Amino acid sequence: MTGTTSADAYEQYRLRCGGTPVLTQAELRVEIRAAGLGYEELDEEFWTALFRRPDHRHLG
Repeated sequence: MTGTTSADAYEQYRLRCGGTPVLTQAELRVEIRAAGLGYEELDEEFWTALFRRPDHRHLG
């Protein structure tokens, strides 16, 4: 499942967080841009890196 819009990407993120997202939609957009990706390019490598961040450790 890959998102094609900011809202799609955030919904995917929210689901991966078990319904309790850490980041806001705006913060997720910043992370996606910082990774140099478009919404349709989000892959397991991106999600794995994001969920390794200290603020997501409780989700692992």
